[in-house]
Amino acid sequence: MSKRKWKQCLALIVPVIAATAVPLLVAPSASAAEKSPQSGNVTFEVTGSGTAITIDTDPAGPPGQERLYDVSLPWRGEFTVPAGVDMLQVVAVGGDNPGCRIVLDGRVVAEQPPGGSAHCIYDATAGGR
Repeated sequence: MSKRKWKQCLALIVPVIAATAVPLLVAPSASAAEKSPQSGNVTFEVTGSGTAITIDTDPAGPPGQERLYDVSLPWRGEFTVPAGVDMLQVVAVGGDNPGCRIVLDGRVVAEQPPGGSAHCIYDATAGGR
């Protein structure tokens, strides 16, 4: 095929591919949109005793509470989660025999028993509410 005919062929094919592929790449799938949580109330809990060096939550709490330092255990934080948040997590470092729990709208969605890693994660896209 000559260089000129190759360019003409590409000029016809590329717009067709772009017109069909771009919407597939840009538009979220219906199943992903259905699994994205609505706003709700979340309670992060860290069990155990002693003092945690740090506690982090995701999404972070109100300004000034992104990372908490030297926290007496047990600890509990309640927040309102905005719509579209797909993951919740709480991580505690330190303390004696720590554990954690995430409660979303009154339902326990993630839990690590005392003595575990004290790192709880809830992923709404992997079978959440």
